[in-house]
Amino acid sequence: MTKLAMNTATLHATIDVARRVERAEIEFCALAGSTAARLDVYDRAGGRALFSRAGSPLNKVLGLGLAGAVSTDDLQHIEDFFRARGVPTQIELCPLAYGDIAARLCTRGYVLEGFESELAMILSAADAADAAGL
Repeated sequence: MTKLAMNTATLHATIDVARRVERAEIEFCALAGSTAARLDVYDRAGGRALFSRAGSPLNKVLGLGLAGAVSTDDLQHIEDFFRARGVPTQIELCPLAYGDIAARLCTRGYVLEGFESELAMILSAADAADAAGL
């Protein structure tokens, strides 16, 4: 492993960065799920619901509320997607998601189980090339 050059550029957690990070995780989970015999995908309200098999950690919704408001109808359709497959709805909600979604999920019976932090830094061209070779 190579040592990365000291980078003093600041990367702020903006909604655009959050969308890019969420989209990367969505694509990663979809790729991981595609190795299974089954992967059902449902896009709604700017997010993506994934289902692979009962008990899979890939069964979740990502990116919800990052494109704007999420309606009650949107939530119902997402819940129906998982209910039809016999698994509970799990939503990984970005802290930068549209303002009222967290409170509305609580009123629907969802419980916050934890937080995930994703760290990022801007890479120089040389560091990016080194990382691509890992």
